[in-house]
Amino acid sequence: MQETQPPARVTAHGLSTFLGARTDETIARVFAGEQRFAAPSQAFPLPFEAVVGEMADPPALTGPLARWDTRLTRMLLAAGGQIEGAVRAAAGRYGPRRVALVHGTSTGGIDATERAYAALRAGRAPGSPFRYADHHPLDRGAEALAQLLGLEGPRLTVSTACSSSGKALGSALRLLASGVADAVVVAGADTLCRTTLHGFGALGALSPRGTRPFARDPDGITLSEGAGCVLLERDGPGLAGIAAVGESSDAYHGSAPEPEGQWAMAAMADALERAGLGPADVDAVSAHGTGTPHNDRSEARAIARLFGDRVPVCATKSVTGHLLGASAVTAVVLAVESIRRGLLPPTAGADETDPALGVRVVRRPEAAALRRVLVNSFAFGGHNASVLVVA
Repeated sequence: MQETQPPARVTAHGLSTFLGARTDETIARVFAGEQRFAAPSQAFPLPFEAVVGEMADPPALTGPLARWDTRLTRMLLAAGGQIEGAVRAAAGRYGPRRVALVHGTSTGGIDATERAYAALRAGRAPGSPFRYADHHPLDRGAEALAQLLGLEGPRLTVSTACSSSGKALGSALRLLASGVADAVVVAGADTLCRTTLHGFGALGALSPRGTRPFARDPDGITLSEGAGCVLLERDGPGLAGIAAVGESSDAYHGSAPEPEGQWAMAAMADALERAGLGPADVDAVSAHGTGTPHNDRSEARAIARLFGDRVPVCATKSVTGHLLGASAVTAVVLAVESIRRGLLPPTAGADETDPALGVRVVRRPEAAALRRVLVNSFAFGGHNASVLVVA
């Protein structure tokens, strides 16, 4: 048994998604099970039928932050700005050099680069000056967020596809446990971009009507965009805690999950072992739940093998869509709110769940006494993370 660490406390959180620019809007629509997916705008033309979760363009960045002005950094700072007061208070307690920042993203500034090249091909100047060094690299959002929050501590960016912010949470716990930092801002952000949309479309993985995780007849994922942030502190009452992050890397396939779910199960089991707990101690699972047949079957087998059909399973991507690098931190914020409210959100569109999966899917908002919720985040290449959120 590994030596356990006290849970890091989640003392603030912020979301900015296509469901709403502010946290409370996203939370309300997730718990109501509102699916708001729509056809993409002309900015993301597709040669096939699909729906997405697309945000209106956030306000442009001004002043010193204008250097990093892209849709990605605007979304990230819209989420980060909602926890700015709590972060600056933490920096006041510990010192700004003792507050770290770990940022997760899958595509970084690809959208900004695509838009610049599209303008170039059309023979016109980009809508705003494009500078590759400030707008394309994966870590530019972290630079802008650190500037907004006044942070001087360690700063790193994690990119492991769809589990990026889940892995970022694991890095944050290690920074706290090692004494490198006393508080860590964990952020995740991704925008829609043509590269990702066409890539998933080439795989035949996009739903034409909206993702329906664990449904009897799932037909694919729905990509979306947005950002999420949490502030973790070593001490304090907080909203909830992060007890552990379990990880595995199976390298089974570039895009397909290992079909029996053995490495997904390994990540969940690792989280429990790190927290000194067992399967009987978990009250619910927030599934990765993308709505593709392969992912749903693999993940359901992993959950059933570890928990049987005892624990309720919800899939918030049925409402938030797949936020890529922001998906894990967003699901963690929603798990925090589930614990605080004693309520599990519904898995929208799953009115007819597949009984062969062997898991109990929450189809409508469900009251429950929740103390521990396991949040799964599984990515291409087998980059798996399971985050244990506790009261």
